[in-house]
Amino acid sequence: MRNKKTAAREKSPIVVNEAPKNKSTPRKNRASQSLGRKTYQARSKSRSRKGVNSKTRGRSRSRSRPRPKSKSKSPQRKSRPRSRSRSISIKSPVRVSSRVKNQTDKLYEDNSSKETILKDVIRRSISRELSQSKTNSYRVASTSSVLSYLPETDTINPDNNYTKSILKENNYPKKKISFSFIIPQWIKIITGLFIPPSVVLFLHIICKYNNCYIDKLNQFPKLENYFNLHISGLIIGFVFLQIFFSLLPIGKIVYGPPGIHGILQYRCNGLLCTFLTVGVVAGMWKFELPVTTINENLIPCLTFTIILSYFLGFILFLKGGKAPVIGLNPLCIVENKFYQFYKGREINPLLFGKINVKVLLIRTCLNGMLLINGIMALKIYESKKELSYALTTNLVINSLLVFDFFWFENYFPTTFEAMYEGVGCLFVLKYFLYPFFTLLITKNIIIHNLEIPLWNVVLTGFLFVTGYIVHRASNLQKAVFRKNPLNPALSHLETMSTNRGKKLLVTGWWGWVRHPNYLGFIILHWAWASSSGFSHGLPYAVPLTITLLMMIRAKRVDEFCGTRYQSFWNEYCNRVPYKIFPRVY
Repeated sequence: MRNKKTAAREKSPIVVNEAPKNKSTPRKNRASQSLGRKTYQARSKSRSRKGVNSKTRGRSRSRSRPRPKSKSKSPQRKSRPRSRSRSISIKSPVRVSSRVKNQTDKLYEDNSSKETILKDVIRRSISRELSQSKTNSYRVASTSSVLSYLPETDTINPDNNYTKSILKENNYPKKKISFSFIIPQWIKIITGLFIPPSVVLFLHIICKYNNCYIDKLNQFPKLENYFNLHISGLIIGFVFLQIFFSLLPIGKIVYGPPGIHGILQYRCNGLLCTFLTVGVVAGMWKFELPVTTINENLIPCLTFTIILSYFLGFILFLKGGKAPVIGLNPLCIVENKFYQFYKGREINPLLFGKINVKVLLIRTCLNGMLLINGIMALKIYESKKELSYALTTNLVINSLLVFDFFWFENYFPTTFEAMYEGVGCLFVLKYFLYPFFTLLITKNIIIHNLEIPLWNVVLTGFLFVTGYIVHRASNLQKAVFRKNPLNPALSHLETMSTNRGKKLLVTGWWGWVRHPNYLGFIILHWAWASSSGFSHGLPYAVPLTITLLMMIRAKRVDEFCGTRYQSFWNEYCNRVPYKIFPRVY
């Protein structure tokens, strides 16, 4: 019997250490230490009602004198053992059940408040498991008796009025009703997964069948015109080609933020992948392989890309289900599986344990955008033996954007997207649709055979240089500061300390607006659209959409930083009141 109890205690995740028996301690005091005076009095009354009288047994319950030692062993009562004072300790690491985790998630959605309130949830779980345990020889009278043994300074009860006042003073998020929280999630999922692909596909259909005019569309392609096995094979081969080039052990290794495999390593060989990809396509064109056939099959290419995005999002969803907790996306610790599929379960998933999936998707996007625009320009050159100013300017801007990212690829691990964005179906769709969305500018130039004057080329160049300086200079300043805040090159900049031990730049580019890199990115796309002239409005749907998305993203980043830095971020917002556009937004 004794061995069974010992084995049961070892299996239990909660260790109950009994205090050493002190025979000189009065029986009443021992009981009052564990249960309290009120609980002891209640038990004594219940025994007296059952007929157990203290006078008949020769014991006085009202006195606190110790019993004299007796050599004769009196027969023990077959009653429940009395609770003694004990210390409760938890084995390290703490194994928190899914029930406790779900209870924490329902309390607060914010991560910082979860860490604070988790202690109280664990304490309540301890008391519940102790009181319901049958293998333990002791029982706990109530939850408050267990909580009384734990430090009161660490106990946070979210239902307490005092705690509510503390949470309100520290701007912690309030409890949310599950019904009001589920509706925005479903709206986000439906909007993000179906509306962008449908809009991009619709715009390409009107460009193919109606010369990029929306008001006179009178026909749609048949169902068989949406699919092409040859084009699907080319896309799959292109993706595997990017995976193979990324596995090459060539390029500088940089270290990113900590992940599920420790500190992640990034091999910066994106520029090598671009040159090798262009070389392969140039070789196919040299040997007269049907490379330019993609121009006539853009709709099947886009259709298969959308299907491939959903498929990769589902694969990443399944892969994230087996990932350790440290690598999960904090925004997806919810029971809604569709939201996890939408936002991504992991922050930095790895392929073959070496390739970062996030970096691989970005390389596939940029190299694909460069190839599609180049192949369309190559088709025009084969027929006319020359390129217009508009098409040449468009190709130069496209190429510079691609080469700029890969040249400064070693700074990507310090960006918000690399450290906090989840890799889900939304992330895959965003980067797989971007080449086709920006292709509308090139397609509009080719369909209408647009020519722009020299002053338009100068205006486009001026906008591009301005946007590039703002975008790249602000990103470099932030990356260098994060790498070494004590860098002498940044000694003239003013900083502000935060509660996380990090510092925020309050002068320089980041003292002008809160997100100068987003401002530069927006100007770059307006310059790109201006390369098609001002006679058609469809190309300007690209910079308008990018502007709207950057404004939404700036708001989301501000909310994230406000939760992370709390009052320090509010002080920074007071010093830098504008998010993207100075004096406007």
